[in-house]
Amino acid sequence: MSRATLEEKIKSLPDAYIEDVALFIDYVVFRGQNDQADKATNLMDFFGCVSLPDGMIFQKEVRDEWN
Repeated sequence: MSRATLEEKIKSLPDAYIEDVALFIDYVVFRGQNDQADKATNLMDFFGCVSLPDGMIFQKEVRDEWN
């Protein structure tokens, strides 16, 4: 959809809906900024790397502790 078409649709809206459209536009802009920020942040810096052992080896070790 072109900007001109979108502009015409907004102009044809009743005044009661203008605030809703403005809030939605703010939300879309905010979401776009957050998506860009999320892609730039490497979560490994915050959480590190979690490596899980093999499940069967873990079970054997736990069972050995109980005996």
